Amino acid sequence: MTPVKPDVGVIIVAAGSGSRTGSKELKQFRWVAGKPMLLHSIQSFQARAEVAMVVCVLPREYVGDPPPWIFQSDSDRLLLSVGGRHRGESVSNGLEDLPSECEIVVIHDAARPLVSSETIARVIEEARKGNGAVAALPVADTLKRVDSNGRVVVTVDRFGLWRAQTPQAFPREVIERATHRRAEGIQTIFFLDEIHRFNKAQQDALLPAVEEGLVILIGATTENPAFEVNGALLSRLRVYALGRLSPEEVELVVRRALGSLEGPLPDGDAIEFLAARSEGDARTALNALEIASRTARTASRTSSA
Repeated sequence: MTPVKPDVGVIIVAAGSGSRTGSKELKQFRWVAGKPMLLHSIQSFQARAEVAMVVCVLPREYVGDPPPWIFQSDSDRLLLSVGGRHRGESVSNGLEDLPSECEIVVIHDAARPLVSSETIARVIEEARKGNGAVAALPVADTLKRVDSNGRVVVTVDRFGLWRAQTPQAFPREVIERATHRRAEGIQTIFFLDEIHRFNKAQQDALLPAVEEGLVILIGATTENPAFEVNGALLSRLRVYALGRLSPEEVELVVRRALGSLEGPLPDGDAIEFLAARSEGDARTALNALEIASRTARTASRTSSA
């Protein structure tokens, strides 16, 4: 049997204050199915031979004085890290504490204690292919979209809608690079043209990075985003409707592009014609301009010969 390479590092985010539950006891320390939630997660990941280290990110006051049950685990593969002001900072702190041999990073919420071994294996397998992976569940609830007055506008089709969960897995270099850029105040811009061509399950893979603020996602589509973009992703985006350009605006774009062309240039009448026939789409005009320029250069070389 080929030995398993221990190259997976796990960050369990357990730094929440429990304010949403209204309880003094931390949610991640509550007992479920015979043991504390956090211990369930630690033991589930440490049961896997490829996991080199589990980093538990805790509130500062618990790092120096953790609950004793936390050591009912493999202490040689357990580190405690101090939580940040928000989840993204907590993940960053945990990432810094992972040993260098951890080439795959798995992020998991302590409040999800009963993750299956199969789910863990699948996200790790996908990360090994160089992709980000997120565990998700299909949406079963009835979803309504409302207007600014709270009136129901439409029942949202649940087909292709998924609820993002954890664990989430990434190649280390990908999340580390984005995390460091964010710490330096430099955010990664991810432009995705024709986002509607990604099915909604594929769009789910973008959620973790968007939620953590690791990337600024700009998605372009010619379709209605209310129907073509994952609802969870759409709720985290700002939608801008871009209208057609006027012929004068298209002409301005074309004239600016003339400086990058070689050979014969179109005259004023030709430029006005391109602008009028482009139907307000500058890309159509520029494509036509490039074709015309290539044709003119070819004709010029032929006549010279």
